[in-house]
Amino acid sequence: MRRMNIQSLFDLRFVRHVGRLVRVYWRSPAGRRGALLLLGAVLLELVAVYGNFLLSVGERHIMDALQERNGIEFLGAIGFFAAAAAGFVLVSAWRIYLRQLVEIRWRESETAEYLRLWMSDRAYYQMHLHRDELDNPDQRIAEDIRDFVASALGLALSLLSAFATLVSFGGLLWTLSRDWAFPIRGHVHVPGILLWVALAYAALST
Repeated sequence: MRRMNIQSLFDLRFVRHVGRLVRVYWRSPAGRRGALLLLGAVLLELVAVYGNFLLSVGERHIMDALQERNGIEFLGAIGFFAAAAAGFVLVSAWRIYLRQLVEIRWRESETAEYLRLWMSDRAYYQMHLHRDELDNPDQRIAEDIRDFVASALGLALSLLSAFATLVSFGGLLWTLSRDWAFPIRGHVHVPGILLWVALAYAALST
């Protein structure tokens, strides 16, 4: 069995293989239609992040109204929060639907292409020459492509969502504590202290 270390895992050959896997679908006619679905999934990811932002704003308005004992503002904040929550639920459902639709179409196209390569030129006859090395190649093709597509799509959209969340909520924390200078030793001030505390907490918890 060939041994693989960390350096050989992420070398230029690895990058070429990943690029080939991605190009199989996204450069095909089906990939052009899938690009529209992917664009919709990306937009819904961003809208979902914005929905989370609106929910946090609604919670703040509710707490402010309770603190000020203002019944009219409290009812308005409750209505705003309910509308934002309903919209967030709808967007989240469509976001999951589009993501899974892109994943299914990508898997179908990729699996069909590699099965075609496996069946072309009667490559399956190689099983008779390498019985100890090959084990259910058609099943392995389907499973490996499923794992690759799910990981690639899930990681890409999750990173996008995480970056958008960092920007939106980081901006909110900076705005809330921008003028709140935190004195250190009487002469050093740290503006936006809430943002730095949140980043430090995230780094330590990670």
